[in-house]
Amino acid sequence: MSIFLRQSTIDQKTVIGPFEDTNGDPVTTLTINNTDIRLIKEGGGNVAKEVGGATHTVNGLYEIEFSALDTDSVGELNVSVNMAGARVVSNIYQVVVPVVYDAVYANNALGNALASECPPARLQQLDPGNLPNVTQATLDAVNGLNNLSTAQVKAQMVEVMKTDTSALPGVGEMPATLSIEQMMLYCYQHLRNRKREANGFLEVYDDLGVMLYRAQLTEQAGSAEKGRYLTGV
Repeated sequence: MSIFLRQSTIDQKTVIGPFEDTNGDPVTTLTINNTDIRLIKEGGGNVAKEVGGATHTVNGLYEIEFSALDTDSVGELNVSVNMAGARVVSNIYQVVVPVVYDAVYANNALGNALASECPPARLQQLDPGNLPNVTQATLDAVNGLNNLSTAQVKAQMVEVMKTDTSALPGVGEMPATLSIEQMMLYCYQHLRNRKREANGFLEVYDDLGVMLYRAQLTEQAGSAEKGRYLTGV
C-alpha cells in the first residue's frame, strides 16, 4: 500500500525500508546521505533527494524527510537506495494535490469520516457553509474519489500497466515471500536475461555480465533436476 504525500510541502517524514543483508537480517548501521537517495518523480528522470539523508529507527527501517522540491510533482514518487552491505530498497509513494491530502489528513479535516462513513449522495448534499474550514473544493475533491466508476478504475489500472516501469531485481537469492510485482519481475527477468550452464549450475546474468543468481543442476535416474535459485555471489 502506498504512503501518501502532500504536493510541494516541507518536512514530510516517513520511512523507507527495510534494509536487509543477503541473509535477510536487518541492516541498522548504514550512513545514508541525500545523494544516496534517488528519486523518480512520476516517470521522470533520476535525481538525488534535495537535502537530508536517512536515519535508522527500528528493524532496518530508516526515517527520511521530504522537502517541497522532493514532492513538487503529483503522481508516483519512486524512492530507491543502493548501499553497500544491504540489498537495494525501493519504495513507492503517491504525491497528491494539497486539497485532496488536506481533506483526509489535515487537522480537523473531514478525513476518513467523509470517505468511508458518508455515501456519495450524502457528500453531495453537504453544505460547506455549515462546516468550519471546509470549502466546496474540498468536498468536491473527496466526493470525486468516492464517485469513481468501475470503468474509470479499470482504465487507471490499464494506464498504470502501460506506463509504469520497475527495475529488475539485483544480485541475491530469491526471497520466499514476494509481492505480485516482484513475482512478475523475476519471471520477466528469467525469460529476458542471459543464462548459461556451467560447473553443474544454471546461472542467470544481468546486462553487465554480473551473475544474479544460480541453481544447481543434478541428474537422478536419468533425469535432470534444477534446484532452488540461490545468490550468484
